[in-house]
Amino acid sequence: MSKSSTKLKILCLHGYRQSAKIFRDKTGAFRKKFKSLAEFDFVTAPHPVKSLEDQEVTNPGEQFGWWFSREDGYYKSSHVSELDNGMQESLELIHSHILEHGP
Repeated sequence: MSKSSTKLKILCLHGYRQSAKIFRDKTGAFRKKFKSLAEFDFVTAPHPVKSLEDQEVTNPGEQFGWWFSREDGYYKSSHVSELDNGMQESLELIHSHILEHGP
């Protein structure tokens, strides 16, 4: 990439029970290595995730999800489900973010 080239802009979407801040922190070394080539744009999902009773929460208030696969407001990757509660709101958030901050 030449000096006159524009940096890549990469949209970064965190995983379940994370946030933009947590994902950004976890990718620090990667971002540092590629900072001359790319700009990283982090977005937090719109749906707070409830804590599980039997699980210690390391980041209370910073756990979000893009959609839920269960009626009780949880997501599990191994759970086969036609349910996608919250997906439409997440897609709208991403669309709005791109319109506001550019592709």
